[in-house]
Amino acid sequence: HVSRFGPEGKYQRPATLFLRLRTQRDERRAVETVAHEILHLLLGDWLKRQRASYREIEGIIDAVLCSDAFKGFFPRYHAQSIGKLRPKIFQSITKNGRLVGSRSRSA
Repeated sequence: HVSRFGPEGKYQRPATLFLRLRTQRDERRAVETVAHEILHLLLGDWLKRQRASYREIEGIIDAVLCSDAFKGFFPRYHAQSIGKLRPKIFQSITKNGRLVGSRSRSA
């Protein structure tokens, strides 16, 4: 759903995204915002089972988007200031900066 109001992006389980497109900044960041919210949908239940707090969830989502696996797609993505990374959880979904289970680009 696209709107001119509300937060830059949000999600609603099981499969709904909301995207604000009010300013030029919103438009420039639209793809990154959609990717961020999709990761919430994909990882949200698992992160809750890990008992991650809201700040930790945001930190992990941001760390994934800033990781080697995504930096080629989102080179200008910047982590939110609210996020707090919990390294043990992040390390359990990544290996050497790559998402566990992802294929290398050369494969």
